[in-house]
Amino acid sequence: TVDLTSLINDADSDISNEIQNLSEVLTEGNTADAQIKNVTDPTDAQDAATKAYVDALEAQIAALDARITTLEPATVGDFRNGGVVFWVDPTDNTHGLVCAIEDQSSVIPWNNGSYIVTGATGTAVGTGAANTDAIIAAQGPTETDYAAGLARAYTGGGFNDWFLPSQDELNEMYLNKAAIEATATANSGAVFYNDYYWSSSEVNNPYAWYQSFADGNKLGFFKYISYYVRAVRAF
Repeated sequence: TVDLTSLINDADSDISNEIQNLSEVLTEGNTADAQIKNVTDPTDAQDAATKAYVDALEAQIAALDARITTLEPATVGDFRNGGVVFWVDPTDNTHGLVCAIEDQSSVIPWNNGSYIVTGATGTAVGTGAANTDAIIAAQGPTETDYAAGLARAYTGGGFNDWFLPSQDELNEMYLNKAAIEATATANSGAVFYNDYYWSSSEVNNPYAWYQSFADGNKLGFFKYISYYVRAVRAF
């Protein structure tokens, strides 16, 4: 029970019009009728249990919101999942590929200083991630010194599963260049250069595929040549 007389600090000692000191009120026990509680760090067991339940419920709601966003139908040019949608899986229209809103370097070579066969031969949409894994496994840990490693090191949107696009994935980016650029620049990104971009698709020991973003031409050329890189990821 709160002793009201102990909280009176006005001149007339009348408990009907006392001026209370908040710091004193807060020290008068831990009961609902005697203390203003700290709801963010409750000491009462029931309050603590209630807060834990509410916190868990809010976490579940946040997780459901994230899943709903993931399952929303995607359209080329959407800004979501860390980048700009440039390809949508036609089987369900909720999954696809996004590219980064800007390039990851000025120019950089495909290889890591020596010619080796990496086995990154996939060219189709959906093979870029496996290509990137193969290139990094073959070329070593100095990842930011070559195209595939630099793409994997990118963490745009808080994601760490970016990769260097395959030949066909890169071509989809070129075909949707205008839509990508419109969304990228609206979200503090940048346009593509009218220059060459590396794919993750290997041709043979000395060559890998690249594509011109000026005219769309696709060619195989020496891996030591430095071209631009724009990372992609699946959602």
